[in-house]
Parts: sequence; C-alpha cells; structure tokens
Amino acid sequence: MILYISSLVWVFVQFIFYLGSVKSTRSGKPGPASHVKRQPSKRNAENRQDYIVKLTKTSFRIKGKIMNNNVYWIVEAAIKDGELDNLRNLINEMADAGQANEPGTLNYEWAISEDRKTCHLYERYADSAAALIHLGTFNERYAQRLMAAVDVTRFVVYGDPNNEVKAAFAGSDAVFMSPFGGFSR
Repeated sequence: MILYISSLVWVFVQFIFYLGSVKSTRSGKPGPASHVKRQPSKRNAENRQDYIVKLTKTSFRIKGKIMNNNVYWIVEAAIKDGELDNLRNLINEMADAGQANEPGTLNYEWAISEDRKTCHLYERYADSAAALIHLGTFNERYAQRLMAAVDVTRFVVYGDPNNEVKAAFAGSDAVFMSPFGGFSR
C-alpha cells in the first residue's frame, strides 16, 4: 500500500512538473490545459529529455525498458503484545541512524494498521552495495531488538539484488521478485 501511495504521489509530482514546463498559447504562461492546446516546443522537449536523463542516471535497460539498480523490500510484521512503545523507539533510532550514516538508503518508511497490531516496513536502496551496508548495521545493532518486538509474517525483496544480498537473507522466508517490465523514473 505504501509503495502504491508513493507511486501515486510521484506520478502527481511528475504531472505538475510537466504542466509547469509547457506554456499556454494565449498568455505564454504555464497553464493547466497548455498540454492540450499545442505541442511543446523543441526546446521544452529537449529540457524534459535532459531531466529524464538525470532521473535515470543509475538506470539500466531490460529488453528496451528502463529499470533501475534499486533494491527494495516490504516487510509485514505482527506487533507483539506490549511492544508498541519499544517498537516506536527502535524505529526512531534506526531511522535517525540510517538517515545520518547511510546515504544509499533512499526510503525507510513504516506504516501501522488502525488496530496497532500490524506494521509494514518499506526500505529502498540505491543498489545492492547500499543494501549490504544497511544490512550489516541492522544485524549488528538492531535485529535482536526488532525481533523481540515483532513477528515477521511476510517479506518480499524486489529489484535485482546481487548474490551477497540474497545470501544475507538465507534462512529467512524472503520471497524474491525480479524485474519483469514497466519503467522507473
């Protein structure tokens, strides 16, 4: 669900960017219907292409589709009775440390159900190397405390993680989902 919402927000932001980059035919100012009134100028098309190239700098192609090197996962977990406050404190500690010390960590987001009994974790890394840095820190400093607070019920890894990342999850019930199609911005 978090991934879906994040995707919708990203599409909305890209749409707003597109509207702002095309000028209206009447006033010469950006306008919401400007994309309907005329084709963008060659200059605007080149600017958008430059922007797209910047967005996909770390991308690779799979059968003509632009994909990226990101490795990410979604974890679903049941919160153990009486552990919600401990989990909240641990999440804050892990988030602060990751933001300060792991530049390859792109997303680290937790969500919780209305009944406060189930949580989801969405983690996204620039590449396998960044994921391994995080996993090393996590195993050393946080894994034992997190497992004391939750029971993992589902764990799905996405992207194209290298063999070291896959080996790090050996013994877990992680499901690996490989890129199959689509695009990434």
